[in-house]
Amino acid sequence: LNQLVMEEFSCAMVDSCPPYFSEAELVEMFMTNFKRHYNSNRAPLGLYFHTLWFKQKKNRRAFRKFIDDMVKRQDVFIVSNWEAIQWMQNPTPLNKMDSFIQWNTCTDTVPIEKQACNIPRVCK
Repeated sequence: LNQLVMEEFSCAMVDSCPPYFSEAELVEMFMTNFKRHYNSNRAPLGLYFHTLWFKQKKNRRAFRKFIDDMVKRQDVFIVSNWEAIQWMQNPTPLNKMDSFIQWNTCTDTVPIEKQACNIPRVCK
């Protein structure tokens, strides 16, 4: 089970953690849990939310700061559960990820004005 930890709390979903955490505490929670995975066995870190969690500005800002940090890292991938399974079925070293065919079959690029975020390789 992929539990998030923050202080004495353990949460299965981000929005099941206490709601009174500040923006800075939320960023710390994301980073602490990321580092726990990254600095140990590098197991995927699943983050699960209900859409209502994003209604609060502090939550959106904290998550955006975390994502902005993640996309700067050359050895971190933000993927769907299905994409994680595809990689587990065919583990590929980092230096060959550019040719990982399961993630490179996107032929129809979404125009910038229709993209929901600025993560590269967005496709339909």
